[in-house]
Amino acid sequence: MKIADPSCPPSVLIKTLGCKVNRYDSDRLAAGFARFGFQVGTDQQAFDGTPDIVVVNTCCVTHTSERKCRQMIRKFGREYPDAKIIATGCAAELETVDLSRIGELDEVCRIDEQSDLAERIAREFGRQEIQGPPPILAHERTRAFLKVQEGCDLFCTYCSVPFSRGAPRSRPMAEVKEEIKSLVRQGFREVVLCGTRLGWYGRDLGIALPDLLQALGKTPGLLRLRLSSLEPEDFGQRIIDIFAREPVLCPHLHLPLQSGSNCILERMGRKYRRDDYLRLIEQAHRQIADLCVSTDIMVGFPGESEDDFQETLSIVERCGFSKVHSFSFSIRPGTRAADMPEQVPFPVARQRRELLDRFALAKAEETRRKLLGRTMPVLVETCKNGVAEGLTPNYLRVRFPGKSGVTPNTVADVILKKASGLMVEGENMDEHGSTGTDKTED
Repeated sequence: MKIADPSCPPSVLIKTLGCKVNRYDSDRLAAGFARFGFQVGTDQQAFDGTPDIVVVNTCCVTHTSERKCRQMIRKFGREYPDAKIIATGCAAELETVDLSRIGELDEVCRIDEQSDLAERIAREFGRQEIQGPPPILAHERTRAFLKVQEGCDLFCTYCSVPFSRGAPRSRPMAEVKEEIKSLVRQGFREVVLCGTRLGWYGRDLGIALPDLLQALGKTPGLLRLRLSSLEPEDFGQRIIDIFAREPVLCPHLHLPLQSGSNCILERMGRKYRRDDYLRLIEQAHRQIADLCVSTDIMVGFPGESEDDFQETLSIVERCGFSKVHSFSFSIRPGTRAADMPEQVPFPVARQRRELLDRFALAKAEETRRKLLGRTMPVLVETCKNGVAEGLTPNYLRVRFPGKSGVTPNTVADVILKKASGLMVEGENMDEHGSTGTDKTED
């Protein structure tokens, strides 16, 4: 590892794979390094030269994600031979992955060691902690992630996450409330709550997720509060009720389905069944205005027949998901599904996934077309070359002409004009005489 020029601050490159929990962990790592005066970036263009430290925050959800982690570590090791390469995250936790065998890797940092990483590396560089308020790092300060819960005990038969993230545990509500206030003071207008099993929040504290949502919804200056993902068994009437009455809560839910077949759900170790899921979706749509629902679906699980796959397509037809994240079954060593009989051949799984993707995209476009003609508030994330892009409260990505003072982190009222796949083309209401591109949503 090279030692940086004392006249120039050392630099750290942080690359993140995987879920929003990893995004949050990377943000915390970045803030930690910044407190010691490191130049921090998420891409190579962030530095005048080359980074002194590279941190790869890894994912283990599929063998593809693991392969990407290994490839990324080796790539950075070749590109930056003088940099210290550090791996952390879920893949770095699993003995079955064992990233330490990668020659380019200098260090593995366990997830529970992340809070001390920046200080330890800073000592190697002779850096002192910067006094004063914490630095603001996130670009455009539009949306922040806030992890409120860690760990999962569902032990679905295909999943290795419980082995990497451990048993469920919740952050104290007072601690979460202080952090969200800090994020709002820093300029974030939307906060996304995340956790390994977010819906489990509070069970070890004698409270529940709706209690947290009700408390955070009162945060002064907070425009939007969004949930990352909820397991169907953790989603119920009390959460639906609070979504229906709290205007700060975004009307979007990500509820992983995984399969539309009861037989496959049972083999997966999922706790709900097809009809349970449908009832939840229908009740949520009845009570929550403008609700959009996205989901995860796995194809090619051991024993999945053509009839099972057709049941999955039929539930996609009925639910009208705004987005489906599909993936093929991937053997995770140490899980029960790894040794199940009737493994689906890869070409069959690939064909089913391609069919599902086409079908789901068409259905998502239909869902968007039903909203055309509506005017919705869009929280602008980018505005380049006269084109603005951002998200509606129900998580529709909208692109529209960025005129009349539209800038990142403002809200524009946009008429939804055209649905194209997962994108909606819109027209700024300001072009029709309305003002207020930086307003509070109704």
